[in-house]
Amino acid sequence: MNVEIRAMPDNDDLRECIKKAALEALVDEASRDESDFVGKLFSPGLGYRLRECARPKAEVEFSLGRWVVAKGRGDYLNFVEGLLCLLAWIDGSFRNAREIARITGVKLSGRVRGGKLVHEFGTKDGAAFEIRNSSLVAFGDDDRREVPASAVREEIWDFLLGPFPWQMRELWERYSSAGLGREFLRNTAPVRLLLKVVGYESELEVRD
Repeated sequence: MNVEIRAMPDNDDLRECIKKAALEALVDEASRDESDFVGKLFSPGLGYRLRECARPKAEVEFSLGRWVVAKGRGDYLNFVEGLLCLLAWIDGSFRNAREIARITGVKLSGRVRGGKLVHEFGTKDGAAFEIRNSSLVAFGDDDRREVPASAVREEIWDFLLGPFPWQMRELWERYSSAGLGREFLRNTAPVRLLLKVVGYESELEVRD
């Protein structure tokens, strides 16, 4: 069974997003009722809106044979995080990742429910996964696929060591040149944590 993983980040108009974020924050500030404590507490400020501008969108696909786990326009960083969560799940290091995330205050989007890893891969589709012997069993809407865990693991690494570093470099240059470097770094915290857990640097050295 073929495993397909791809992601192509969009070239969003950052200036327009920043302008819109600033305008919305200004309107909120001007129209807010000063006596509404709850509204003031939970209303998204300019910082939050700018962070949303620094979340790249992408055309993504993750499929197991003919079964599509996730496909379409989605959150690029969340898609990558989903792949990393699945890689850590296959390698048995996801529990360590959750513990490190808890200690450091980083929020991971991967969830464990009923002994299965659940993730949406940035598209609101997604699936649940469990390991049975050497197989990865994926559960979706009234569907189920069982594939060799090694095949999925290999395809994820091919993506991480192939297009991923170049895409991240281009994204960093794009956001930092627009003054959103700090926001982009904050958004990549879960991805960077998971890269450490799965031994990304060591794998880069081996492949080099």
